[in-house]
Amino acid sequence: MLVILLLIWIGLFFFFLFFVVSYNQWDFSLAYELKYASLNIEYFYNFVMGLGNVSGMDIRFYQYLGVALTGAALAACGAVFQGAFKNVLAGPSTMGVMAGGTLGCTVYLLLFCESETISYVTQADMESYYAMSIWGRYQQQFCVLIGCFAGVILVMTLSRIAGKGQMSSKAMLLCGMVFSSVVSNLNMLVQYYMLAQNPDDTRIEAIRDMMLGNFNNITNGTVLALLGIPILLCLIVLLLISGKLNILSFGMEEAQTMGMSVSLYQNIVIVVGTVLTAVVVAFCGRIGFVGFMVPMITRRVAGPDLRRLIPASILVGAIFLTVIFDVAYFFGMTDSMNVITSALGCVVMVTVLLRKGGEKNAADQRPGPAGMGFR
Repeated sequence: MLVILLLIWIGLFFFFLFFVVSYNQWDFSLAYELKYASLNIEYFYNFVMGLGNVSGMDIRFYQYLGVALTGAALAACGAVFQGAFKNVLAGPSTMGVMAGGTLGCTVYLLLFCESETISYVTQADMESYYAMSIWGRYQQQFCVLIGCFAGVILVMTLSRIAGKGQMSSKAMLLCGMVFSSVVSNLNMLVQYYMLAQNPDDTRIEAIRDMMLGNFNNITNGTVLALLGIPILLCLIVLLLISGKLNILSFGMEEAQTMGMSVSLYQNIVIVVGTVLTAVVVAFCGRIGFVGFMVPMITRRVAGPDLRRLIPASILVGAIFLTVIFDVAYFFGMTDSMNVITSALGCVVMVTVLLRKGGEKNAADQRPGPAGMGFR
């Protein structure tokens, strides 16, 4: 199954890289499509061989890899959150991680970034951007990382208080959603303040880009490495502990009876999941509900065993977000990825909650037979 999923992603990767064209450029003729594809293949060959004249193929190549890494990271994060906390609704979007990253970005733009310093946040002035030091370029990403950890710590603390010292999944999701709502309102107030102070403030556009989500910053190998290396390291950690997480999915009391340190592995899941989400938000903005939808889809095929579910979710997440990105590319909506994924996620969430027994299943998730999902 994993080999088949990998081959599907590789096939879609190169097919979309060579053949997908925006609707406003395509004349809807086969001849144009074949000519467009042949040129792309030539540009790709020049890019790989270092012959020059790549016509933006290098940027598209890095962006497609960034899209796949983002989908894999969010899907794996959602799979382990849902399994560890026994709740199908758990994920980066519902546990306050993305909201915390958004708040960190907003605080950075409000307190540490001047309204005229467009190169810090949009990279429109590329000469000024490349003249900066590494620290100068990635201050925003560092603040996003701090915001993600602050958000998840706040949500976990409130859920433990509500659960009287225990990790309450219901309280965790409720706190996460309330925190996300508060952050959204704060962002609107900050944008209103900036607009009142200076109608041409470039930071307003930067906040909007963060909320909508895009892959415009992934333009070279350096940025791709900064995005990909932490993601790959975190995914390796999750794969190594997937067997222990299976025990954790039976519940705290059962796991403790089996001699497992529940708090240790819960903390590992929280830290690794937060890092995965923080890296994505830092470089790509908010891309919601991927970590909620993909594990639910994958569980139907791979079953609830996290030793199979996590690697399958990684590949399905890469496939899923690649397809979404190409649909957005065709319609010229790559600057609004969060709009598309959130719309799909809301439909899936409503469907889950309206299913017979959906509320019970969302509140109590236990491993069931392979292929049957949680029961």
